[in-house]
Amino acid sequence: PPPRATPMPVPSDPNLPIAIGLAATLAACLAIIATMRWHGRLSRDGTTGPQKFHFRATPRIGGLAVYAGYWAAAAAAAEPLRSLLFAVGASAAFAFLAGFAEDLTKNGRLTLRVGGAMLSALTFCLLSGYAVNRVAVPLIDDALAVPLIAVAFTTLTVGSLPHALNMIDGFHGLAAGTAIVILAAFAALAGQAGDRDMVLFCLIAGGVLTGFLLANFPFGLIFLGDGGAYLLGLVLGTASVLVPMRNPEISPWTSTAVLAYPLCEIIFSVIRKVRVGRNPCVPDRLHLHMLVRRRLRRAITDAGGNRQWANPVTGAVMWAWPSIGLASVLLLPPDRKSSLAVLIATAALYVALHRRLLRR
Repeated sequence: PPPRATPMPVPSDPNLPIAIGLAATLAACLAIIATMRWHGRLSRDGTTGPQKFHFRATPRIGGLAVYAGYWAAAAAAAEPLRSLLFAVGASAAFAFLAGFAEDLTKNGRLTLRVGGAMLSALTFCLLSGYAVNRVAVPLIDDALAVPLIAVAFTTLTVGSLPHALNMIDGFHGLAAGTAIVILAAFAALAGQAGDRDMVLFCLIAGGVLTGFLLANFPFGLIFLGDGGAYLLGLVLGTASVLVPMRNPEISPWTSTAVLAYPLCEIIFSVIRKVRVGRNPCVPDRLHLHMLVRRRLRRAITDAGGNRQWANPVTGAVMWAWPSIGLASVLLLPPDRKSSLAVLIATAALYVALHRRLLRR
């Protein structure tokens, strides 16, 4: 009989999955852009609507390219990181597909996306074996010691992140750039704890998003869409669980501080709409990034510039918000006291700036 085939050796260069993820995502984005005449009837994002700030119909299925690039990078990673990447990627399928269905059908079924995000978060707990079992609050920690409660808590918290990322996905580079900064913060945390696999996990995910960002920013040739935003949120949510749960010296509150910007956006947006009797699921133009864009467009127009540049400039300016979390990771200890201080300061600054811009 012929000799048994030997398995292909796993690449040992840790930079290779990062490069493969970036290149595969960029290539997939360019392929989607080049073939839009074939799928544009389904994939184009129009220019009319309360949260439409672009000036031409654009493919909104960039999440498909990001998901493909993620799997290409995961396949090139070495064990045990590859198994962890596979677990997160498989878990994210429900959130991605629910959002991707919205990108193609435009039917706005929120229940499908909520269910997909929650199912993805639950699947992550089951496949990875990780769940939030401590938050440094005595009575709550006693409850989280029960595995079923820990899984339920993790499902609810991780399942909320896709909605938060989708909420800030409004301008060129905003969501992807924010996610890259947040992943850099988690990579720094993991590096401080000596968790090499989580450092590479974050860098690989960041490399994949960089491939998309090269096609999206600054000209907006392709959008993440709901599928991409939900995929990003799920990956960030899993990273926020994995880093502190794998490294007991890191407080889970530090993950919350790192994610302060998207969390503030979704929490305060819901509060704002409920206070005036509006459905919190109905989109409006009063998110912080939209108010910032309004101010920047006015400044660019007054200076004689093209108002279309207000879109990418807003995206870049808003990267300052997740940078607060990154700076706190680099400058402060990853404990509950420091993280709560950062979280409160970020929330207060968000409210103050939102009110100020709303009055102008």
